[in-house]
Amino acid sequence: MRWVREEHSTARIAVDANQSWTRDLLEQVLPALAALGVEMVAQPVRRAEDAQLRGLRSPLPLAADESCTDRGSLAALTEYYQCINIKLDKCGGLGRTRRGTRRSMAPHKFSGEQPVAEG
Repeated sequence: MRWVREEHSTARIAVDANQSWTRDLLEQVLPALAALGVEMVAQPVRRAEDAQLRGLRSPLPLAADESCTDRGSLAALTEYYQCINIKLDKCGGLGRTRRGTRRSMAPHKFSGEQPVAEG
């Protein structure tokens, strides 16, 4: 990551951990990633183990990816993640996803972040 930042000082960097980290490892690497200007970490922990993120104070937004399995999983993920990568094919297409997203996310407040990235 340091090399990427040194060679490409203006690059926007996101890290996809692909379900390979634990909370302990995440707590160790987050400060260094933030210092290098990383903008987001995607799916740091295994799908269905998201609860280990409860109460984590992250300096970077965390994004659910594999944990978002269908429209029904959206609301529960908002407790652990600031962003959600929604797979349209798993959620019934664009129209159904947009309607479901509005209903699922309406009661949740996000601190200045866009709660859901559609695409």
